[in-house]
Amino acid sequence: MSSAETVQNKSDNSPLTVDKLISVIEEKFEQVDKSSSDEIIKELLQSFSKHSSQFKYIVNLTIVDVSNAVDIENKFGASWNAKKDGLFNHIIVDKVSNKQYVFTVVWVSK
Repeated sequence: MSSAETVQNKSDNSPLTVDKLISVIEEKFEQVDKSSSDEIIKELLQSFSKHSSQFKYIVNLTIVDVSNAVDIENKFGASWNAKKDGLFNHIIVDKVSNKQYVFTVVWVSK
């Protein structure tokens, strides 16, 4: 049964533990050229797909330049099976470039 939800994090039904999600995001972020958000997303999708083929994955990356006062609000809504599907957000702050990288990982059961 599908339900409509607006959520910030819904990781209780994740195919990967929260620690594993964070580990994969941070590992791929360190390995890839930061100027290529497409490459970061591609690497994350490939990595998540290797961990579980039972789900489809969506990765969203928002890059925020925090060198000036910036206020951004991001919301996510979905019509999905709330018992099987979910999402997780993770922020990495790059102090060198003064940017925040906001990752959203969504999983949808096949």
